[in-house]
Amino acid sequence: MTKNPISAISSVILFGALLIALLWVNIFQQLKKEKEFAINKAKQLNANQALALESFAIRTIQNADLILQVVRSEYIQNNTFSDFQLFEHNTTIDQKLLEGVVIMNAHGDLVSSFHPFHPDSLTNFTTKEYFQIHTTTANDSLYISKPITSRLFSKAVIVLSRKIIDKNNQFAGVIALQIFPETFTSFSDGAFVDSFDIVSLIAPDGTTYARKTGAVASYGENIIKSPLFQHLKNKPVDNYFAKDAIRHIPTYFSYRQLKNYPIIATVGKREVDVLRDYTKIKTKSLLFTSIITLLLVMFLFVIIRSIQNRRRFFYALAESEEKYRSMFENSKDAILLTEDNGTIIDLNAAAYNVFKLNYPMPFVRNISEFIVTEIAAHSSAVFYRQQAFNGEVELKRSNGSVFTGEIASSLYKSKTGCHVAVIVIRDATERRRLENELAKERNHREQLIMQQVIQTQEREREIIGGELHDNVCQILSMTKHYLELIERNREISQTYLPQARQLIDDSIQEIRHLSHAINPPTLAAKNIVDALNVLFNNITATGKLTISFNYSHTFTDLDMQQKRAIFRIVQEQLNNVLKHAAATEVLISLSLENDDLHLSIADNGKGFDPLKQHAGLGLNNMEARVKAFAGRITVVSSPGKGCKVEAVIPYVKNSELLKQKNFY
Repeated sequence: MTKNPISAISSVILFGALLIALLWVNIFQQLKKEKEFAINKAKQLNANQALALESFAIRTIQNADLILQVVRSEYIQNNTFSDFQLFEHNTTIDQKLLEGVVIMNAHGDLVSSFHPFHPDSLTNFTTKEYFQIHTTTANDSLYISKPITSRLFSKAVIVLSRKIIDKNNQFAGVIALQIFPETFTSFSDGAFVDSFDIVSLIAPDGTTYARKTGAVASYGENIIKSPLFQHLKNKPVDNYFAKDAIRHIPTYFSYRQLKNYPIIATVGKREVDVLRDYTKIKTKSLLFTSIITLLLVMFLFVIIRSIQNRRRFFYALAESEEKYRSMFENSKDAILLTEDNGTIIDLNAAAYNVFKLNYPMPFVRNISEFIVTEIAAHSSAVFYRQQAFNGEVELKRSNGSVFTGEIASSLYKSKTGCHVAVIVIRDATERRRLENELAKERNHREQLIMQQVIQTQEREREIIGGELHDNVCQILSMTKHYLELIERNREISQTYLPQARQLIDDSIQEIRHLSHAINPPTLAAKNIVDALNVLFNNITATGKLTISFNYSHTFTDLDMQQKRAIFRIVQEQLNNVLKHAAATEVLISLSLENDDLHLSIADNGKGFDPLKQHAGLGLNNMEARVKAFAGRITVVSSPGKGCKVEAVIPYVKNSELLKQKNFY
């Protein structure tokens, strides 16, 4: 150094820059992974919320349309309808939706309404857009209006309406149902934690039907300039990142085009909120790394100053060697010095511990003895021959055990002119174990969240358990036909009136059967085998399907959530078979193998090609229920060879689930 201080300073700067570069590269790589994880997690959460919003909006619209059609049918039969009290004790009708029903005649005058109008209110609706649309269109379709001010409630509403056709097939008026915009976004109450979380329903022309930002509800905004509509042209369901069209805040969005309705469901989360935890980690990491970098720079500055001061060279050199030796000996990471051929020159106490060596080494050893993968000693690929290396290598200890080592190495030239590698080795076994445990814990929490979502769906299905089936409409249509025959010819009343009465009794009984199918009363009182047998008996009684049920266990201690999931999967697939498969036989088996529940449902129907036919809502529901318990589901089918659904779910007992809940 005394002969060539410039070379010495250059070497010190190069060495320090290399260490700093390795440090910062590692930090930025880790921060990049943390950011990607935060964004992917937010996208998944948004997608789940958008799916929930879509389902809730469709159920609300279908329930409102059901009310419109039932009231319209009664009005057509009797030429009037004012006895809304008939619906007040009907558990299948959403009373909140019923309050907005309004009936208008062909001239637009008010005929009847559930909620009384204010005496001073105008009761003619011919100027309303929905009334004008129904007078000009020939088809009978549900019309959904943009938010307008209601004369009934004196506040904004969304109007769902249908045309009324009299017995002579002439236009007889309009029946409308008014829904508050906040009704559609009420499902999100308590689900969003940040004041800028967005949930909205949007029309194709950019008008918002309903929107909630945090706890603030709004409607009627125009966001046609939003990038949403460009994305919608390519995909009906997707994620994107853009500024919010109203507040111009960078936000991550998920959207879904509602099936059969001109409505788009969107959920958004502000970028600041998505990256909140990442920002904290980034700040701490950058601060820590900056401090370390500053310390390294200061250390290098001291060395350079000592080199520049030739008179204090030996003192500075001794001080530097002492500091190095202290770092070398006291480091918790294994540090080795090797020659160009891999011969170990020196190693610290941590290296003895990592490689399980006896102190001191009885003979000269080569570092290649500790590398699992055999590499030629003259190859430049070995890390101790590279100018700089930072990565993981499989290593073995003297006792033969193998571990993964995180290695950072660099070369310097010794006094003799030979290249010496400084190799820092850290045992990554413990870190990987902790990462695996963290991943398992994260997956477990996601499973619990999905279970809670399914529980919420089940509670809603219990509330709206009286959803009607298409065959009820067919029975009522036949009843209407008989009554019309009697009305035209009173003399045949004795023939058709009993039949009409019997059809009405049949429709009532069918509605009860459907209600029990959605909310089986036996599920809580019986084990899963008995509950399924009740379901099978109800289906086979129709004569449409023969069901064979094999089981190897009664599962009396099965957790209620898993019991409900299995029941719903079987019920969903049988419904698919009845609707689409044209099958005559179904074979169902339920067994316990290696602490896993194995459920199989096979039919002899017409089958389908899974590559050409996308999975419907029924199969998606079954898949969601299985994944909620960390299970797996497969569907095997081909044209003409039926369909087979197999699900495997880890068996959970009541006591085990109770332990999980107490743990959290």
